Amino acid sequence: MYLERKPAVSDLSQAIDRLWSFSFVGHRSETSRILPDGSVDLIFKQHQGKVKLFLCGVMNQCQQTTYHQGDKFYGVRFKPGYAWAFINRPIHHTLNKLSTLDDYFETEVFENLGFEALDLENFDHVIQDALYAKVDFQRLKQLDKQAELLNTVAYGNASDVAALQGYSKRNFLRKFKVMYGLSPRDYANIKRLNTLRESLQSLQDMPLSMLAMELGYYDQAHMTRSIKKLTGVTPQVLLSHSYNT
Repeated sequence: MYLERKPAVSDLSQAIDRLWSFSFVGHRSETSRILPDGSVDLIFKQHQGKVKLFLCGVMNQCQQTTYHQGDKFYGVRFKPGYAWAFINRPIHHTLNKLSTLDDYFETEVFENLGFEALDLENFDHVIQDALYAKVDFQRLKQLDKQAELLNTVAYGNASDVAALQGYSKRNFLRKFKVMYGLSPRDYANIKRLNTLRESLQSLQDMPLSMLAMELGYYDQAHMTRSIKKLTGVTPQVLLSHSYNT
């Protein structure tokens, strides 16, 4: 069972997209696809009575994960770009990686989570207290100023956005990768994929050529190549199935 909630109002709410929990109730192991969404997640996994802490980095291709009976997870999903205020490495170092959390965090800030007693509401308060002790507020303030402008890289128009900020294209691309972990082109394609997934019900009956135009692709072939590269499946398959993020 999967549950999620928006974070409670706090100094960190502008950086956190959502908090989530997942309990696997199947009797056998199950493998599932995880699709790119532009975000970085902190993951707390309980397996056979032991808790392990992971950082799921930003992705530009789908990944597979296997769940086992009794597995339980809590997670923090940062908004694109904002994980950089919490971890001590550029975000592109996390690309397509699932790493133990102590590679990026001083994990003692999570030692008193009391995992057994948590529900999603309790986790909200406990995790934000722990993250508050870790956040670089100067960097967070810097991200707030830049996030809106950087998010205008909707279709990979890096040169225009770089000029608006007074950067050369090369310096802008370097800065973008440090914050977002992706190239502007990958980030733009993931934004399109997110739009598609958020609107699956309303878009299922739309002809693929019209769907491509609606999402800002050049044409249907461009949409098919982009989605298959990110998800491993065609738009037709994606529209007929639901996948985890």
